[in-house]
Amino acid sequence: MKAAVDNPPSQKEFIRNMESKMNDDEFLGDITGLLRPEVNYSAAEAYALIKTKLLEQI
Repeated sequence: MKAAVDNPPSQKEFIRNMESKMNDDEFLGDITGLLRPEVNYSAAEAYALIKTKLLEQI
């Protein structure tokens, strides 16, 4: 399968990018309009799970 970019980001670059996004209120607020009001969602909890289960395995 051909990659979409010539040089995909390294694990360190990807995590640094995500850490930056996790401090961006606009990025974090994007999901609000997609979820039903009764849905409880924590971006911090979701990112912690993704980071440990996926990103640290790259």
